[in-house]
Amino acid sequence: MSAPAASAPAPLVAAGEKLRRAKELVLSIRAAYVLGVLIAVQWLAVLAFALTVRHNGWLFYSGGDQLWHYTDAYVLGHRLQPPSFVGYGWSMLLLPVTYFTGPNLVSALPVIVLFNTLVLLPVALLCVYGIATRIGGRLFGYWAAALWIALPYFGILFVEPGYHQKYTELTIPHIVGLTPPRFGDETVRDAAVVDLTHAGGHVGRDDAGADFEYRNAVGRETRTGDL
Repeated sequence: MSAPAASAPAPLVAAGEKLRRAKELVLSIRAAYVLGVLIAVQWLAVLAFALTVRHNGWLFYSGGDQLWHYTDAYVLGHRLQPPSFVGYGWSMLLLPVTYFTGPNLVSALPVIVLFNTLVLLPVALLCVYGIATRIGGRLFGYWAAALWIALPYFGILFVEPGYHQKYTELTIPHIVGLTPPRFGDETVRDAAVVDLTHAGGHVGRDDAGADFEYRNAVGRETRTGDL
């Protein structure tokens, strides 16, 4: 067989060359710039969704556990011991907010929603990028971060018709941080991603990272009935 016959078809060679150049171009851009664009896209997607889904002011559908979290925070702020129906971690984080917003959760919703969307969402995105980069490099990190942003909205297209309203009005608002956390939803998910990123830096070195993550998880999720 001659050399020209054994070589790859010209279109494949050209396509491979274009992909190689595209890869070099992407890797030549500072990671901070790419991640900044991804964070901006994430914020715009959340804003577009928040303006289109049904809601009442700052109040999107919530399941109920957020009332326990906020009540516990308010009670702790007045130096009392509340019943442990939910983990104390998020309540401790909300405690300073209750001094300014009072006992009514609705008054605190702007602070909570803005903190979820402007702080926690980007932090989780950066942690996903960090984890994926350790696994497969920067390009894989960018891909994982972009998929992290897009996947909740892809569900709108592919979810079963009978579940469409529940998915768009109940599930996605929790995923993208438009509601206070319930037991086991988006804030816990974001915190778990941070845990994985942090613990990954301790693998093979010591047990301090694993111990920290265990105590952090207990504080977020453990209730009296779980002990």
